[in-house]
Amino acid sequence: MTETTPEVDVRPARDHELGQVASLRWHWVHDQPYGGANLPNHDDYVTAAAAWARTHGDSHVAFVARSSGSAIGMAWLALLERVPAPDRMQRLNGDLQSCYVLREFRGRGVGSRLVAAVLQEARRRGCEHVTVHASPLSVPMYERAGFEHNPELLWSVTDGP
Repeated sequence: MTETTPEVDVRPARDHELGQVASLRWHWVHDQPYGGANLPNHDDYVTAAAAWARTHGDSHVAFVARSSGSAIGMAWLALLERVPAPDRMQRLNGDLQSCYVLREFRGRGVGSRLVAAVLQEARRRGCEHVTVHASPLSVPMYERAGFEHNPELLWSVTDGP
């Protein structure tokens, strides 16, 4: 980080910060060329998404990056219990989701620190592996964090909403 970069704190989001994390998610989609037109009202979304995060705290762990008292980035660890194996009844996978840093803070290592925090939590919880659906621009950051391309990982896009 450069001398002009303010101190950044990266950690699991606290209950009172979930609205700020939800606001980041709204702004992320709003700022996309394809996304802003049909979004719900900001305040309605923030209220609903923060409530959702509170009720899904066991399966979705929010992380926040803060600087100078403001939320500047977020990432989520989605946890999925796997079918028990004969040699291991408790199995867990993680999915790194919605990693986002405000444009003015990009290129300063904030995203990498969010990814590291998510991976540390995944290890602490015993996840067998963590996946991520990355944008082309973010692939190098994930590769630096240890993610690898895997020809055995397939996915199907459904006709869902």
